[in-house]
Amino acid sequence: MNITLVTCNRRKSKSVTYGVARQLIGALLEDGTLYEFCLPQDMPHVCTACYACFTDSEEKCPGRKYLEPILAAMENSQLLIFCVPVYAFHLPGQLKTFLEHLSYRWAVHRADPTMLQKQAVIITSAAGAGMRRAEQDVRDSMNYWCVARTWGIQIASWGHDWADLPKHFQRKIDEKTKRTIHKIKAHQTHLTPCLKVRVLYSFYRFLHLRRKMVPIDDEYWIRMEAGATAPTET
Repeated sequence: MNITLVTCNRRKSKSVTYGVARQLIGALLEDGTLYEFCLPQDMPHVCTACYACFTDSEEKCPGRKYLEPILAAMENSQLLIFCVPVYAFHLPGQLKTFLEHLSYRWAVHRADPTMLQKQAVIITSAAGAGMRRAEQDVRDSMNYWCVARTWGIQIASWGHDWADLPKHFQRKIDEKTKRTIHKIKAHQTHLTPCLKVRVLYSFYRFLHLRRKMVPIDDEYWIRMEAGATAPTET
């Protein structure tokens, strides 16, 4: 299984989210390839709302040169992992601006049908509150990108680093991680999108193919229709 990992800082030995990600990768990568990106270093361009991706072409985005290797990695991966430490009750700004750059990939605009064959894991950690909100911020993009299945792992670390987590904390993390690994493997054999993703993809596909949305987006769906299929029922 090929995996794309997106982290929000260069903390590794101390990062709880990165520690969980390494457990997932160790169990799922096997003979696949790992593509690892760290924000903001690998995506330093901040979205300036120039609207080039919406009204002209995503290729005209001023930050396109930074996006291309990440997009290529995601296209070649079956699993996307996002490490999301909670900053001020929400996801880090560097991840938010990365997701903003990919708003044009939402189903309402120009969804990438290959996402229907991928799964994602959102790993959130916090010393206190905010994990649910941070996870939902990322999950919204996963659903509207039409990622087939998205899983969440929330870790209340209470200020501990990965290296000094108490044993009972580590046991709970191991249990959550093992359950997620089992779900990913179970679905990967015959992967079908969840109900919400099926509805979003089919609904916007219906509108675009009947030219009910923005012309540039409608034309995209019409052009790719020959190679794209609607998600199947489970």
